[in-house]
Amino acid sequence: MAIIKKLSLALCLSCLQLFSSISAAASTSTENHAEQSRTAAQQRIDTLFVYIDSDEIEDFTEFEAAMAEVESLLQADDTARQARYIRFQCRLFDSEIEGETEKAIAFASNALKNPMMLQYHQDRLDLKLCHTWFIQESGDVERAIKGYSEVIEEATLRQELLQIADASSHRGALLHYQGHFTQSLEDLITAHALFQRLNRPIEAEDLLVGIATIFRKIGDYENALKYYLQIEVRHAKDQELDYHNYVQVMIGIVEEKLGNLEAALSRFTAAYQYWDSQEKIEVKAEVAVNLASVFIEMGNIPQAMVYLDEAEAVVKADNFAIYSFMKLFRAKALLLSNQLDEAHLNIDAARISFDSVSNLRGTEQLLELESKLFSKEQDYQRAFASLSQYVDINKQLNEQRTSSKTIAMRTQFNSQQVEQENKHLVENQKLKQQEVEILEINKLQQLIIILMGSIILVILAVLTFKQSQKNRMLSILAMTDHLTQLPNRRQIYLKAQAFFNHARNHNSELSVISFDADHFKRINDTFGHETGDVALQTLAISAQELMRKPQIVGRTGGEEFLILLPDTNLTAAMRIATQLINNVKDADYRALPTGFTLTISAGVATLQASDLQLATLINRADDALYSAKNAGRNQAVCQKC
Repeated sequence: MAIIKKLSLALCLSCLQLFSSISAAASTSTENHAEQSRTAAQQRIDTLFVYIDSDEIEDFTEFEAAMAEVESLLQADDTARQARYIRFQCRLFDSEIEGETEKAIAFASNALKNPMMLQYHQDRLDLKLCHTWFIQESGDVERAIKGYSEVIEEATLRQELLQIADASSHRGALLHYQGHFTQSLEDLITAHALFQRLNRPIEAEDLLVGIATIFRKIGDYENALKYYLQIEVRHAKDQELDYHNYVQVMIGIVEEKLGNLEAALSRFTAAYQYWDSQEKIEVKAEVAVNLASVFIEMGNIPQAMVYLDEAEAVVKADNFAIYSFMKLFRAKALLLSNQLDEAHLNIDAARISFDSVSNLRGTEQLLELESKLFSKEQDYQRAFASLSQYVDINKQLNEQRTSSKTIAMRTQFNSQQVEQENKHLVENQKLKQQEVEILEINKLQQLIIILMGSIILVILAVLTFKQSQKNRMLSILAMTDHLTQLPNRRQIYLKAQAFFNHARNHNSELSVISFDADHFKRINDTFGHETGDVALQTLAISAQELMRKPQIVGRTGGEEFLILLPDTNLTAAMRIATQLINNVKDADYRALPTGFTLTISAGVATLQASDLQLATLINRADDALYSAKNAGRNQAVCQKC
């Protein structure tokens, strides 16, 4: 019986061991299968990440589907892939949908606070790039530039080349938009070189247009042509004809600036014919402006005017880039045709357009042309003022051109430059040793050099002080009408633009009064120009006596004046205009020749919500002035009272 019990116990133990072995084997098999499934899921996620980050995705729906599959495969403890998924989540927001930009900024801000992201620098930097891009889309340009700069700084420390390239390309585009061409050029060339090094040709080629355009804008036409021709060669076989003809126009502009007029004409003509065949009237009109410029340079003024007339019928004042040059070229053609008054009107229109976008390159050309126009009228004082401003702007642009060439050379030939700098350091060190030896040999020579240097510095300081005083006086003279001592046309229009911008931005009131002397030619013919000058000075004094800060009056030309009345409604403006008319009519003219009388007519206009340009407001005041003239003079009329 005991033997049977022992056998039964042994049999039970064997069964337990067998069951344990079977369970262990099953468990191991399950674990292996789970591990294989996890590995397969991770490999699939990695494949999807490569696909998401490539140029293969054609629409947003494919992107959303890939992200949804990644989310279904992600494991909670797989922090590396979780971080990368969060990075790509930022791209799910569509800035073209209302409210999505704000949601994207909020999402990225919260995600950047996630402690997990601190472990994965590349993903965090890419997330910050996305965050900054949506800030840019919200319109906060300065904050966006700061964000891109922070990414560049950290990515440089960590040698994350792709993030440096991405952030530099975005920051460069923003700086270009702001007009900071030198800094923009350095960013774009850096990004282009990095994208090429990282074997990302699409991103690299996308930057070529921006680089070429900056070179063109700052007047470095040789480099601009080099980059535009690279673009043309690389896209010679493309079927994107719109883009091809855009590049044709850019090359034509550069060829014209380099003096290759026939080549420019050929490029412009081809683009003009293409846009004509596409019935793109606006774009064709823009090319017509370029064609007019070439024909002016060739001396064919009638043909130039044909193209300018065509453009004038289409191009509106809010298209600053084309409108400004269209007016400038027309002024140039009119000057060559001796239509000087019309040339002045077009120069004034071009100036307002150039100033509104701070286009120094256009302003430079305008001032040079204006100086020639004043010279032809023998108004040498104004000619000199315009030429002085031209010289100042030309100096700024030359500095930009020099900087741009330096940047291009430094970026493209960095290794050679470093080697050359090392040689210079060695040479400089030798020179310093020689200088020390010379100074030790002859202490007296050192004393003489110091003394002479001090004398030269004193002389330079005196000359600099005198020059600064002279420049200050010239600046005041350039902004002041010499006869009436009122602000001249340029100054009063600058003030008007500032008041106009302030009123538009702060929803405040702004009125203007345009007035001039009645029958002023008759006064000059009857009593002489000296009496006419006294009459103009009387008008200036009468108007100034009515002004209260910050109201201002200026002489816009001849017997014409303009009064700016910020924070003033139409009723108050009409009261001021009426009082001015009465003061002029009742003034004491006994000191002037017998029979002398003086009256004025005035036009009043007030800023309206539909006034998008300063010229619109001033034109309405001028129209009201003409109505006052037609109604019998010696009165004030307001438009739409």
